[in-house]
Amino acid sequence: MIIIKKKRTQYQEESTGTEKKGFMRVKQRLHRVFNKKMKKINRIIIKKLLDTDADLSYLGKFSDDAGEFAVKHSDEIKEYKYFNAGNVDNIKQAKKNYKRIMDYEKGRWSMIGIRADAKISTGQKGWMLVNTLSSGGIWGIIEDDWDVKDYQEIINEQLYELKDVLRKLGFSKMQIEKAKVESEI
Repeated sequence: MIIIKKKRTQYQEESTGTEKKGFMRVKQRLHRVFNKKMKKINRIIIKKLLDTDADLSYLGKFSDDAGEFAVKHSDEIKEYKYFNAGNVDNIKQAKKNYKRIMDYEKGRWSMIGIRADAKISTGQKGWMLVNTLSSGGIWGIIEDDWDVKDYQEIINEQLYELKDVLRKLGFSKMQIEKAKVESEI
């Protein structure tokens, strides 16, 4: 900028009005280039994350009291005597729920959440901040051994929610649609 000021002084002393206008146009262009605020969506990522606080009560609950469809708990560490199955109509379904909850306890399956993240860059020419924006995510209803097709609707909902946030932050429809979408599922 010091050089520009020197040239400006020089132009003021020696130039005609036309040259001075030319210099001012160059200065304005440089100002626009260096002070232009920029924002960019680097990529959108669909993530499958472990749900560490899953509510499995829909399968049933362990208890010392036997309920209508109780299965005798046979684990070595017997904190409770029975597993009272939930959402069942018969003992066969209750045993299936018991097997399912025991497989969960042994780590054979888990609950997951689905979230969409956008890596964005904002700033001015010469420096940029990189941030991550996220959808709220869906938690507590997705079992990790489901087929991806079974939760495609949830993925679409999370993408829509994230794109809505991006629109509210001033990203254009074109920027959002051109953003590269990756999946970690």
